[in-house]
Amino acid sequence: MDAQGRGKILHWIESITRALHFVESNLTHDIGVEDVADKVYASHAHFQRIFHLVTGYTIGDYLRNRRLSEAARDIVQEEKLIDVAFKYQYDTQEGFSKAFTRFHGVTPTQLRNENTVAKFFHPLKINVTIQGGFNMERNIISTIHPFTSDNAGENYWFNSAMRYVMQCQGEPDYDYGFFAGITGDNYTQFYPRNAIDGVCAASDSLMSPDYAKWVFDQVGYACEYVTEQELLANQEHYLQQIIAYIDRGLPVICVDWGVFVGYEDGGKTLLFLTHEWEEPRRVAVRGERFIEKIPSTETQRGCNFITLDMIFIGEKKQQKDLAQLHREAILRLPAQLTGGTDDYIFGAAAFRAWADDIESGKFDDVLAREGDGTWSYTNYVCVLATNGSDNHHGFDVKCLELNPDMTFLADVAALYAKMGDMWMRDKDCLEKLGGGFNISKKTLDNKRKRAKIVAKIREFADVTDEVVRIIGGQMS
Repeated sequence: MDAQGRGKILHWIESITRALHFVESNLTHDIGVEDVADKVYASHAHFQRIFHLVTGYTIGDYLRNRRLSEAARDIVQEEKLIDVAFKYQYDTQEGFSKAFTRFHGVTPTQLRNENTVAKFFHPLKINVTIQGGFNMERNIISTIHPFTSDNAGENYWFNSAMRYVMQCQGEPDYDYGFFAGITGDNYTQFYPRNAIDGVCAASDSLMSPDYAKWVFDQVGYACEYVTEQELLANQEHYLQQIIAYIDRGLPVICVDWGVFVGYEDGGKTLLFLTHEWEEPRRVAVRGERFIEKIPSTETQRGCNFITLDMIFIGEKKQQKDLAQLHREAILRLPAQLTGGTDDYIFGAAAFRAWADDIESGKFDDVLAREGDGTWSYTNYVCVLATNGSDNHHGFDVKCLELNPDMTFLADVAALYAKMGDMWMRDKDCLEKLGGGFNISKKTLDNKRKRAKIVAKIREFADVTDEVVRIIGGQMS
């Protein structure tokens, strides 16, 4: 087969992989064959034929099987039948019950009340292994897509990494927004105690073997955290473990901002995905540091691998209650928003420390320089923009949907929406005052403008205090 023929095959494999991911992300939305084909830019009839040839299912059958499979989980969790029917795009409860019974062999009521076993149709995955040639072996997981999406407010790497692993485990409920809520990242401003420096999310500052294990324990999965020291002391063992995970279709989390998603040459080269990369990059396994640096390009940032700590996600130990997970995450927020670590302050105190440093002139020198100097300020603007944007409220909405008694969440969501207005939309918002991403030394040299920026940031602290008061009041 010539290169053009191989290219066509790879194109269709990638298209079907994207289609499977699109279906999995839209099981509760009104989509059909045309929507799936449009998503991969293919003609409807031709893509339907290719999909059926590769998977053995029509798109309609696959979509129906996945919906009815997931519906069984919802029924076991005591959701109302009519709500489940509408959720998975059935017009009537009667039509849903008939389809459910044909698929599972039991009625929804029998599944709920008689301790019967449902039929589970797992999400399809495409794993491609190429062997031969000059002693070459290549494998890559089927779920390849950009690691983060800054434009969608999905720029906290640990939440993206956890989402990526759970997608590959066939756990669509555990998406980016879910983990950003569980970690509290999408609610928590942070700021360093004694330096103009910073990581990019609250979970970054909390990261440790115990923290990673705690997060995955929340969703019922085992977790092995391997430190760089452990990795370098037993490189061959952990290289084989990475290969074994990829062979199972599972990515391996690198604590330095990404996931390993494939390998080539029998493991002499690993494939790494981070940022908004459309395709993974090759990184050689070599030398004392295990892997080399990935070079940057004009359009995509590189990765220096500051740390080689890795996280391997093991078997599922326990089925968790989704409503309870959301409830507990919200009720943890007052403690997180008034806490911190040895190096970082969280919540209202973070805003006030940031304002104090602007007022005292700590940013004057760094803002006189370009590049990293500006980033040391705008990093906290980025956190504020993400947490106060309209992107993050999915966790609030889902939590209220699962826990209708938590009506106070509407007030919490309104406060974070207010912060979104305060940083970007109000006539006197932080960005328009010159204290946002457009910050400059010239702006801070103007005492009147500096004072307004400081006052605005302290307003964010007051709103955060109100969030703590509302949630804390419910707890008491």
